[in-house]
Parts: sequence; C-alpha cells; structure tokens
Amino acid sequence: MKRVFGYVLVTIGFTLIFLSPFLLFYATPRLEKAPTDTQEQIVSTGQGTYFSAKQLKAVTTPVKVIEVLSGQPQKSTNEVAVVYYTSKLFNPDDGSPISYDKEVYAMNRHTGVAENCCGEIPRMHGQTLKFPFGTEKKSYLLWDPTANAGLPVSYARTEDLQGVTAYVFEGTPHAVKNGTLDLPNALIGVTGKGETTTDTFYQAKTTVWIEPQTGRVLKGEKDLQQWAELNGAKVLDLADIKIGYDDATVAHFVSEAKKDIKQLRIVTKVLPIFGPIIGVILVIIGLMMLRSPKSTSTPSPEPQAATV
Repeated sequence: MKRVFGYVLVTIGFTLIFLSPFLLFYATPRLEKAPTDTQEQIVSTGQGTYFSAKQLKAVTTPVKVIEVLSGQPQKSTNEVAVVYYTSKLFNPDDGSPISYDKEVYAMNRHTGVAENCCGEIPRMHGQTLKFPFGTEKKSYLLWDPTANAGLPVSYARTEDLQGVTAYVFEGTPHAVKNGTLDLPNALIGVTGKGETTTDTFYQAKTTVWIEPQTGRVLKGEKDLQQWAELNGAKVLDLADIKIGYDDATVAHFVSEAKKDIKQLRIVTKVLPIFGPIIGVILVIIGLMMLRSPKSTSTPSPEPQAATV
C-alpha cells in the first residue's frame, strides 16, 4: 500500500509540474472571454424632466430604466458573442413609458469591441457591453444607444467599489444629431397650422466604473440632455435626465466580478507559481516512499535436539 501511495504522489507531482505552465498559456486565453449565454438585468433610477407628447408639455418625475441582456449561444461563435438588448425608460410612479430601445449586439468576446456581423442591429463601433480584459488607463470609444454612435470616454481615476478596484472613465462629448421629430408649429413658434420637422440633438456626460482585469462594467451613470432644433436654433427641450445603476445592480456586478477575478487569479498566478513547487515536493516524497526498503521477515532458528 505504501508503494502504491508513492506512485500516486509521483503521478500527481509530475502532473502539477507540467500542467501548471500549460494552464497559463492554454487556459487563460479561453477563460478571458465573455460568455455567450449571459442573462442580465440592469436597473437604473434617477430624476428627470422630459417632454410629454401626450400632455404637450414638460413633465418632471422620477425615472427608471430596465435594461435586459440576453445572450444567444446558437448565434455566437468562438470569438463573437451575440446579445439581444432591450431598454425601457418609464415613470416608476405610474408605469407610464417614456422611451423604448431594442438592439442586437455582436461583440468580440475578449475586447468587447463591436464586430459588425452576426445580425448586429444597428451597425455599431467601439466598446459595447464590456471593456477589454486588461483594461488600460486610456481613452476608449463607448457605444451610446441613444446617440447611435461610439462616444469617447477617458480614464479619470481609480476607486474602490465595495472591495473591488475600479477604473473610472468619464466622457462629455460634443452634441450629436440623433434623428428628426415632427412637432406642432404652435409649440415651436412656427406660423401656420400643421407640423414642422425638426432635428433632434443629444449630449450626455457618461461615467462608468470598470473592473480592469475582466473589463466588466460595475456601475454606470449618465447625465443627458435632448432638444429639438430648427435651422440651427433650439426650439424645444425634450429631456434633461440624470440616472445611474441602483444599489442592487451594482452589488450584483461587484459580486460577479469578485468571482471572475478569483478564477483568473487561480489560473494565471496561483497554479503557474505554486503548482510546480507543490509538484516537486510531491515527487520527492513519492520517490522516497518508493525507495524505502521492503520489510523482510527473519526466519526463526530451527530448534536443536537436546543433548544429554
């Protein structure tokens, strides 16, 4: 039994010696990929003023956004994750809707950058649902669904967010035209009856908290304004809203980030460094057990005949 146990220790030891470096070069690239079966709900709350088409006036209320991310494994590939996205902005007091959005993301599973394939709607560019594994302290383009554009955000500072180190990125880009809107002439100071087509513009200060090892978004805030212009002049404010992830959403993403960080640490640091050391120790112990002499029994001397 002692020799059997020695063989087992030698086998485990050599496995750790040779497998640990293999994990670093083989398993890490496969672990550093966003899943294709993600199912997430992001809840954001805030306060805002928006133009009510029903009441034809500005309304100030609490606001709430529910975003749902649904991964599509059957449409994803080894390199690209396809995710269906819906967003509903509404008044939480009475449930009345304010806006709704629906998109299909196709992002690189390692970098989080839009891939422009696989049924993506609309065509996107820049970071989408995550930042790269190994996020750097620099500027990135971040896809903004309201602007329908990738807008720049830059590293601003590092913060501790519920025990997780987070890189904070901020961006306040110039206003972008994001559509048109037909408005009553009487509402925008145009003479005559009927409606006039105006251009709609959007601008927002965006702040995101990113866990740098995994690129996971931990928290997001947005202070946005929308308005209508006619011939280059503002004619109506459409929205002025400040909103951010609620506490439960942030706590959930922080908890998931801690799990991801732990897995990455085991594969990239713990096993490659300590695996070979433990393996050598086990091999030495196993060889010592195998080299120990076998126990031998000493035959009893034959009894001699009694002499008289």
